[in-house]
Amino acid sequence: MTTATFDTHRFYQKFKNDGFTENQANDLIEFVSEAIAAKNADAFTRPEQPIFKSEMKSDFAALDNKINLVEARLETKIEAGNSAIMKYLFTGFIAVIGLLITILLKH
Repeated sequence: MTTATFDTHRFYQKFKNDGFTENQANDLIEFVSEAIAAKNADAFTRPEQPIFKSEMKSDFAALDNKINLVEARLETKIEAGNSAIMKYLFTGFIAVIGLLITILLKH
């Protein structure tokens, strides 16, 4: 793995020449060094790549299973909702027909 490095002395001199105090220049260099170290700590090496890929495939498979479960539950709820709507529409339709028949028979 390639690690990012930088010439701290060169940056220190540049900061000093640009008007930074000694403490400010040192603090900036320390901050950049810590940021680079943190980035390198999170990186993985080429030999770790297959392990990472395997973990990612496993994570995506688990996520896919969860999505399929949610989708199945939603489809069940939609079907139940559609059945309820059809029941009420049918009941309403029968009531309207009954009302129309009653009106027509009275005339």
